[in-house]
Amino acid sequence: MGVYMKLYNLQPDSVTNKPVGSIEFEVVNSATNAKVYQASQDLAAYSNSAEITIEKLVPIHSLQPGQYTLRMNVVDKLRNQTLHPQATFTISA
Repeated sequence: MGVYMKLYNLQPDSVTNKPVGSIEFEVVNSATNAKVYQASQDLAAYSNSAEITIEKLVPIHSLQPGQYTLRMNVVDKLRNQTLHPQATFTISA
C-alpha cells in the first residue's frame, strides 16, 4: 500500500537547513488492536525544506482480511509540535 502525504511549515535547522524530527508509521488491526507493522524515519533524510513529501510503501501482502488503521506520528522537534494523522482501510479476501 502506498502512503503519500505532504508536510508543511516544518522548522528547518539553522545550520543544516533540514527539518529535525521523525515520522512513525504503524498499522493496527482494528478488531484486535494488535500492531501488525511498525517503522520510523528521520525527517532529516528528506529535502532541505520546510515542506516535504512523504512517500512510503507499507507491506500489506501478509495481512488477513479485515479492517486496519494506519497511524502516523509526525514530530517537529524544533517547533515542539506533533501530528497524529490516521486512515482506516479494509483488506478483502
